[in-house]
Amino acid sequence: GLLTQCAPSNSGSPSGKLAQQSHHGILPAIKAPASIRYAGKTWQARYSAATPPAGDALVEYFLPGEGPGNWSRMMSLRLVAKDTTPQSYAKNLASVSSAPGAGFDIPGGQAGYDSLIPIRGGGGLEFSIFRIASQGTSPGVKVLQYSEKIPQQKMISIGVNGLKSLKASHRESIKSAAFPSISLNGN
Repeated sequence: GLLTQCAPSNSGSPSGKLAQQSHHGILPAIKAPASIRYAGKTWQARYSAATPPAGDALVEYFLPGEGPGNWSRMMSLRLVAKDTTPQSYAKNLASVSSAPGAGFDIPGGQAGYDSLIPIRGGGGLEFSIFRIASQGTSPGVKVLQYSEKIPQQKMISIGVNGLKSLKASHRESIKSAAFPSISLNGN
């Protein structure tokens, strides 16, 4: 999905080293909350990655009993140090997506983007929605993302109107959600 298409790359690292990763929580180099609340649920950090030379970071949050290799819904918080704006980042999401999506404005100079991407093997769709904000005085953006796998059987039962309702509901939820802070130590 878009999560992997827009993951922190190692290209910004002058030494060419791979990103630092933790499959158990948040790396010491990343300042981010251990849990976040979204849509009435508490999500726990279970994966993180950082490319400190580039200034990028990613924390993935999951519901109890789920994790990076086994999830039905997830959240992520991303720090993108590249000099970009929320609107430019949303346009970039559209350009790298394998399926069409829609951008939308969020008050305060923020941007949003949502998409439905087919799950490989005909297993349904992955719905993702992004809220993108500037980093304030630092270049780059921070990104809050919600993703949900919609199995084919559920897609059939909810139909097009159900998908539209899901999208509308999460547009409102992501716009009103608290935007957690994320930074790299020393940045």
